[in-house]
Amino acid sequence: MAKKGVKFSAEHRKKLSEARKGKTPSNKGRKMSAEQKKKISDAKKGKKYAPGRIHPNKGKKLSKEHREKISAGLKGLFVLKGRVFSIVITNSMKV
Repeated sequence: MAKKGVKFSAEHRKKLSEARKGKTPSNKGRKMSAEQKKKISDAKKGKKYAPGRIHPNKGKKLSKEHREKISAGLKGLFVLKGRVFSIVITNSMKV
């Protein structure tokens, strides 16, 4: 059973990382059937938050100051197919 809620020490996390290095995932390269893809798609749909609960930030309006901070943080980033890249990474892709 997984150790839910247990915080691992930095040393233990390092050991776990070292143990996984060089190993490929067991499902790498496997082709999923259309049925499997559909099941995964259906399972992920509509589950945005725990059932019966409302997200604490739903319906709240962000202040103008907060929106400006978010805007400033996103400035200079490049978006490609929903993925956000920094300018450094974007320039390295252009080479």
